[in-house]
Amino acid sequence: MAVDRSRLSFRRLTDEDLPMLHRWLNEPGVVRWWEGDDVSWEGVRRQYGAEARAADSVELHIAELDGRPVGWIQCWFLADEDEVDGWEARGFDPVGTAGIDYLVAAPAERGAGLGTAMIDAYVERVVFGDHPWITTVGSDPDEGNERSWRALASAGFRPVGPLVDGERTYRLMRRDRPPEGAGAAPVTSP
Repeated sequence: MAVDRSRLSFRRLTDEDLPMLHRWLNEPGVVRWWEGDDVSWEGVRRQYGAEARAADSVELHIAELDGRPVGWIQCWFLADEDEVDGWEARGFDPVGTAGIDYLVAAPAERGAGLGTAMIDAYVERVVFGDHPWITTVGSDPDEGNERSWRALASAGFRPVGPLVDGERTYRLMRRDRPPEGAGAAPVTSP
């Protein structure tokens, strides 16, 4: 299924979205990749609620397809993070780099092009569009999460190396802002 990126929109996460986000984070196909984060109701409120959003530079969004919520995606800034050595060692400039994390909500919509379209549109419109100083976007899905890193590759990201954290290995990937006048990165099928 090809998803027309023009049908996608992004809006800021609100507290009214927290019950929906809590359900999404606890869906078995999502929670297995959430690295042991606290996805209990209290954990979701603590990490994504209004107080946390006000105290952090992370930008949290709900992705909508024709007005229907279909996923969650966030943009964070490497300069604001504590543990960036692995990223810097692979050439990411801490000042000009944003990272993204994301999920496609419905299991039936995973692996069908929605993730690729969502990532591509978000990077182009929100990350590069709203932040002119950002020159690079990175993401580091678990090496075992093939759907995730294939969606990134299809959205114009390229692998730059593994990141090892304890027993987990992540596939660090990057997409650079296209040169002025070059247009968006080409999106390919996985």
